Amino acid sequence: MLKLTLRYSGYYTHLSFILFIISFMFPFTSYIKSFILINSVIVGIAGNLIYIKDYKAFVLWYKHNFPDMNNDDINQELSLGNLFTHTFPMIISCILLIYCTSFINNFKDAIVFFLLELCVFLIWSLFPYQNQILEEKINSSYPSTQFAITITYFICFFLLCLMAYLR
Repeated sequence: MLKLTLRYSGYYTHLSFILFIISFMFPFTSYIKSFILINSVIVGIAGNLIYIKDYKAFVLWYKHNFPDMNNDDINQELSLGNLFTHTFPMIISCILLIYCTSFINNFKDAIVFFLLELCVFLIWSLFPYQNQILEEKINSSYPSTQFAITITYFICFFLLCLMAYLR
């Protein structure tokens, strides 16, 4: 049984998922909608790569925190959680972005979006989770912190520059 608990102050992915749901309130001409959908694509790609790389660490976390769960239940929880918080929002966002007004028309716009992504992540890291903020919070939230941050911002910068180039 899937127990999808959103800890938006604990995991950036969960905050991104909530923002994705909120994006449905904005029109397709909204800068905010475009930003949130692009964020969902970035989080979806990076989240899936992090999920693959750190799968064993996530399994160990489940075994430690839920010792009564068997391996099949843990695999199901992890797979469904990844599907609902990373993959579905990413796919739906890719489709919806086709209908959105493009606000990335050149490399300057791509840099602005990139800096906004950094700011949103920084703001998220300032919200306390288990009495942790900034680096301590990020390190406790993601098993391979350096990989997670590097891959996320590489994908972010690459995707935004690609969007500017294709314009």
